[in-house]
Amino acid sequence: MTSHYSTVWLVLALVPFLVHSPTQAADATSLSLIPPGANAIAIIDVDQILKSPMGVQGHWKENLKNAYTDKPLIVPPNASHLVMASKINPSTMQPEWEVSIINLKSTPSMKRIATAEGGFVDSVAGKQAVWSPINAYYVRLDSRLLGVVAPANRQFAGWWARHIASQGNQLSTYLQSAADSMNAKTSYLFAMDLRDAVSPVRARRRIESDDFASLNDKKRDAEQIAELFGGIRGVTLRVSIGEEAEGFGVVDFSDPATALEGLAKPLLLEILGDVGAAIDGLDKWRFAVKGSAVTFEGNLPVEGLRQLVSIVDPPSPLAADDSKDSPEHADDSDNAGKNDAKVVAASKQYYTAIARITENVGKKVRGSTSLTQGAKWVAADARRIARLPISNVDPDLVAWGNGVSANLNELATAVGLGGLQARSRTVGIQDAYVSGSSTSDLEITGDPNDRIAKQNVKRQRLAASAEQRAATAQIATRILMEIEASRAKIRTAMVQKYNTEF
Repeated sequence: MTSHYSTVWLVLALVPFLVHSPTQAADATSLSLIPPGANAIAIIDVDQILKSPMGVQGHWKENLKNAYTDKPLIVPPNASHLVMASKINPSTMQPEWEVSIINLKSTPSMKRIATAEGGFVDSVAGKQAVWSPINAYYVRLDSRLLGVVAPANRQFAGWWARHIASQGNQLSTYLQSAADSMNAKTSYLFAMDLRDAVSPVRARRRIESDDFASLNDKKRDAEQIAELFGGIRGVTLRVSIGEEAEGFGVVDFSDPATALEGLAKPLLLEILGDVGAAIDGLDKWRFAVKGSAVTFEGNLPVEGLRQLVSIVDPPSPLAADDSKDSPEHADDSDNAGKNDAKVVAASKQYYTAIARITENVGKKVRGSTSLTQGAKWVAADARRIARLPISNVDPDLVAWGNGVSANLNELATAVGLGGLQARSRTVGIQDAYVSGSSTSDLEITGDPNDRIAKQNVKRQRLAASAEQRAATAQIATRILMEIEASRAKIRTAMVQKYNTEF
């Protein structure tokens, strides 16, 4: 069902880059600021999440203050809630642009944001702004409203800042309906408008080419299933955080989804793995076909939430509070010792954060259900490293971190390409020729050798896939060894330079 069809299911894994709250008036205001053309939104009720039993037990509020700590939510410590939107290319699932509207409890300090990000203060369309080297622009929209634009397209940021006051609500009917479905228990909400995203012709071709094991016995229904997905309207997912994270989602179609009876769960999980978006805990969720929709619900572990957040990870400022602004110029003679201590502390945190990330990379590649999935997680790790704070961090250490991020991007590309090559090799092995007048009569009237021929083709495809995975594993091992060697080298250099352990 091609990448267009896979879009449907990858979307389900986008979950909590996304969240929402009962503060309806504020959310309505933020939603009205979303630029036209967005096909995905997410709303996050930060206060509700941090105050939940799960958030309290996990010390999420405290962890927000440490930008180097691995945490499910990456938002400013003084954020109350957040609305995000994106225009995603359905063919690649890559965003053309992303914006965030962050409601803060205090006035955002653009100077502190610039210092923490290692960027600079700017003025865009008459509004205070900050350019960040993580490829984002932060724009002060109001006294307690901060806008984020990624990538850092200054012209787009200026157009948005100039027109937000007059454009009004630009959401599609589906996205607005999804936003209206929020209730007081909703901590996270994600929705994506998928109208016209899936080609029924391509969907049918992929079903008939045996791309999905869960549909092997449903080839006769290929046209019906393909037409169903050709009329997909969108997907919505709500997550409530209490003692546990409980999710409820729905995939909406234009026609009755009866063709997916008994197929929804295995097909969803298979495609999620295929596109690299398998999420911990989703295999235990309950799926059901109800009218023109497929519903799914269940619990998510913390790791599942973390994985979901990493799939779509828009930038978030590291500091956004005017109350603690420091003088623009400090007396170097008085603060030399303090500055040295800051460099050591920040450098240690930076090094430790990267070390923890890279330690799990090999496991993610080897443990992934598909090469594509492994590539997605590795790319997310590369993005996390690129967005780590670099203020007060030793320049040589920053250069090393940039190198590790580049290595991980190289690894993600190699692993992802390996997945495509594995699929290409298996698809290139032609189906076995079988006799018999019809598919339904094969087992009765077909040649006895037909079954053997089909089994041989299956073995050849599995062997080709395994061979490609092995070749990809060799490339991955080389890159991981390079990262480990560079880590040992920079650690030695930092210990010698600062006379303290790293």
